[in-house]
Amino acid sequence: MKNYFIFPMETLNISQSYNEGNHLPHTTGTPKDYPIDICGIDSNQSAIFCPCDEIKVVGVYNPSRTDYANTLYLKSTTECITPSGVGEVFATYTHINDAEISKFYVGQLFHRGDIICYEGTSGNATGNHIHLCVGFGNCTNMIQNNSGKWVMKGDNRHPEDMMYIDSKFTTTIKNKANLSWQYVPVETIGTPVSRNNLINQVEITKDLVRGYKNPNGEVLGYINKGIYNYTETSNNGNYTWYLIEADCWVVITSECGNIYIADSTIEDSKVTELETKIKNQQDYINSLEVKLKNMDLVPSLKTFLVPETGDYYIFLNQGEILTYKITSSN
Repeated sequence: MKNYFIFPMETLNISQSYNEGNHLPHTTGTPKDYPIDICGIDSNQSAIFCPCDEIKVVGVYNPSRTDYANTLYLKSTTECITPSGVGEVFATYTHINDAEISKFYVGQLFHRGDIICYEGTSGNATGNHIHLCVGFGNCTNMIQNNSGKWVMKGDNRHPEDMMYIDSKFTTTIKNKANLSWQYVPVETIGTPVSRNNLINQVEITKDLVRGYKNPNGEVLGYINKGIYNYTETSNNGNYTWYLIEADCWVVITSECGNIYIADSTIEDSKVTELETKIKNQQDYINSLEVKLKNMDLVPSLKTFLVPETGDYYIFLNQGEILTYKITSSN
């Protein structure tokens, strides 16, 4: 997968958006950020995963501060693809519990699929959750705005404008908070070939036809329109599946494509044509052999008796044939 910046939990459940409750002064004051409170499927401590290929800890909440909850500052080490464009991004996680925040250090690296932390309740939070802020660039601190709220110091953006939903990872949607989230674009796959009447083929005629790793299995992406050879079929889930490329199966219906069965009559005619050509060539060779056997060489035949062993030279005119006899010597 490309380096998409994604929502970091397996369940999308927003208990408070940036435009409501005690978050509203964050978005109406100056400067501003756009925090959302994210929590898992229930009241337990769900995991927060690395949201990109690699992200680095660039700041950890100073335990001596009492005006804000434990906060972890992270920044991507490379550019990420976001709904708002491509660039390096930051994410801040607040309310991590005291016992966990002490494990982090500046320079610590996490990779896609790694668990970074868990929901917490530090700073007198009501229920386990993470107060999430995201944006472009870097953020290692916060600043108090004119509404009295501590906001992240940086290029803050709306979370739904920065993070995609990866449907393969975030498999449960409980509360989107009426935000317009975008999904990770599904990759297009497949390399079409030319039409060939001698090979079993299918044709994809519509966009958004999915390819699967196995029949009814993992979705690999949308198949590029065109013709594909198929080498195997499988009946699964009341459908006939066609293997069009290595580990890529597709269902073809009349609405999305065509199925072409190899024409055996054409192949038979090709075989007959080749057999005829071979026979004609053999007949021609036989005729040449007959001509050679019937050549009259006697009138031009000359004999030379070798008087003794030695080297001899002979002059021949163009077109003359030399016939000689080899005998074994003791």
